[in-house]
Amino acid sequence: MKNAAIPFWPTFDGLCKQAAGMLRYTLAPGPEQFKYAIQVGCSVVLSTLAAFYFDISDPYWAPTAAIVVANRVHGQVLSKSFFRLIGTLCGIVMGIFLMGVFSQASDLFVVCFALWMAICTYAGTLLRNFRTYSAALAGYTAAIIVFGSMSAPDHVLELALARGAAVVCGISATAVTSVIFSGQSAGDGLSGTIERSFDALCALVCDAARGVVGPEFEMRCHRLARNISAIPSVIEFASAESSRVRTNQESLRQVVAELMHSLTAIWSFSRNSNVQEGDRLPPDEHLQSLREEAAAVAKRIEEFQVGAGEELVEVGRQLGFFGVNYRRYVERLAAQADVHTFGKLVAMKNLAKSLDQLSIALEGWNAYCAGTSLAGRGRIVYDIDYRSAAINALRTLCAVLAGGFLWIECAWPSGTSVLEMLAIACSLYASTIHPRSSAVSYLIGASIGCVIAFCCYVWILPALDGFPLLAVLVCVVIGSVVLHMDPARPKFTSRATSCATFFLIAMHFGNPMSYDVSGFINRCAGMLCGIVLAVLAYTLIFPVSPQYEIRKSLDRLLREIKQLVSEKELEMRSVWESRMYDRLARVMSYIEIQRDATKLLVEDFFAMIRIGVELISLKNLSHAEHTEPELRAAIDDAVACVGGIGTNNEATANHLTGAADSLFSRNIEDKERRMRNYLAVASLKEIAYLIRKHRHILIERTTPYD
Repeated sequence: MKNAAIPFWPTFDGLCKQAAGMLRYTLAPGPEQFKYAIQVGCSVVLSTLAAFYFDISDPYWAPTAAIVVANRVHGQVLSKSFFRLIGTLCGIVMGIFLMGVFSQASDLFVVCFALWMAICTYAGTLLRNFRTYSAALAGYTAAIIVFGSMSAPDHVLELALARGAAVVCGISATAVTSVIFSGQSAGDGLSGTIERSFDALCALVCDAARGVVGPEFEMRCHRLARNISAIPSVIEFASAESSRVRTNQESLRQVVAELMHSLTAIWSFSRNSNVQEGDRLPPDEHLQSLREEAAAVAKRIEEFQVGAGEELVEVGRQLGFFGVNYRRYVERLAAQADVHTFGKLVAMKNLAKSLDQLSIALEGWNAYCAGTSLAGRGRIVYDIDYRSAAINALRTLCAVLAGGFLWIECAWPSGTSVLEMLAIACSLYASTIHPRSSAVSYLIGASIGCVIAFCCYVWILPALDGFPLLAVLVCVVIGSVVLHMDPARPKFTSRATSCATFFLIAMHFGNPMSYDVSGFINRCAGMLCGIVLAVLAYTLIFPVSPQYEIRKSLDRLLREIKQLVSEKELEMRSVWESRMYDRLARVMSYIEIQRDATKLLVEDFFAMIRIGVELISLKNLSHAEHTEPELRAAIDDAVACVGGIGTNNEATANHLTGAADSLFSRNIEDKERRMRNYLAVASLKEIAYLIRKHRHILIERTTPYD
């Protein structure tokens, strides 16, 4: 497989195509882009007016804050504004502390400032959504406070208050315009996203049950996994504007977890129902009838109208009939055991599990929509990668230390701008998937913003008199740039945001306005040099490699599977599984770079998650009070053998297969005990099958791009 390399700089042809696209967006914007441009333009004018009215020093920080927190979705505006306030407050406090203690000791100041930036970067990598932004903001707000008052340390408190007041003006103006213009609600977006996920998952269950599988089916599974993994962020944004969502966050996250569990089960069913141990399962009249019944249940769930209690009862009734027929089919399999029995047993167990989890998710979603809430079935946790956080913090520490001592040695008047932009870029993009590419986009947008600002600063601004004309100029420029902020084009959105913010920072307008072209050029050169140093830092200091990140995630997942074997305290399935799905959601962005290998890599992650889930199911069955000693001993012995994954693959799979054969041959009269025995057999056979199928991950430690 060929690697899909990430270009360091955009190619000339790529830049030409992007320029043509930008021109098309500017001359012929869509209605949504035009409406959003008006919204942001109004928030910029309002925030600038408020900053001038309250006579805030450096009033350009108010419209800058307005642009940064602007969003089409009202819930995201509220969430980002809240965390921006927290980050600004923390940064102000630290900035005052650093200036008060180290204003006369440059070397100690650089060391302490670098440590503070490293701490903020570490915290930002561990946090999620706008909490990450808040941590980064706490870091570089301290830089803004310190470097802004470097020439006059006695005025640090005044500058800190002005910075805080400007941020309040900016987010207040954005909140007002968001209420007026925004037609999107995070709550509505949440409902639509979850319902579309239900529809897509039900369609997958129907197709899998009817045998309509293939490459397109697998790609649909991958897309749906990505979409479901993004729902927890939507829940958080919706909670900022809806008290009902805020109260039921855990229940909604549990619904998401059940959807993902159902998806992995139906993926496993699609693999096991068509090929098991290299042989196609032969036609079976009872099996086909059961699959059609499962497809009918999934179709009924897809057509379910939220809030219709009688329909939910009907779904439960159909699911109950399916469960009865499923148990009868398992009994029939045991009576007429043949070479294909295990394949059918594993496949139908996964189909039943998928429908069961889908119905649980439907029950929880219906309860939420009806205004009630079901008791949580387990905790939902996020994956925390302390190693990546430490690497990002160390990179920021090294970069800021190097930039700080370079500033001291060179004594460049604009060295503070270099260090400020270096700190911003190193902390802001450290937690992104591709930090170097993000920093390059930031540099391109900043360069364009500085060029536009230079033209306005030299030729237009001196001819303007009064605030109204200044507001018109700023509104026209910002509105034109905002036309390129399209959620479907994230790269253009990033560049447009940096272009708009750098235009305002470079203009450096105030009351009264002073014009110093050499100072303007010096300031812009310092800021751009700071971003260039950040790009070099991301390139030279612990560069992010998609191949390495994928391999590291697979290794971590393999270690956690081994920990499941050795741990005496049984971890809840929802806790372990939600953490794995969260890790998969992040690594999906790295996987997508390996375009030729995407399918195999996603299947590897699904397979390893399935192994972990089946291990937890087996340990749950072993620890249950009603499990007989003989079955418990067999399960414990088989689970202990799984610890050999990664070192003795074939022996592990053979041992699991032998344990499953031994359990299947037991003669048990009691139906409940017999069903538990068959469930254990199915889990053992599935683990053995997955180990053999994905041995390139579990033993050779290779991935499709190696």
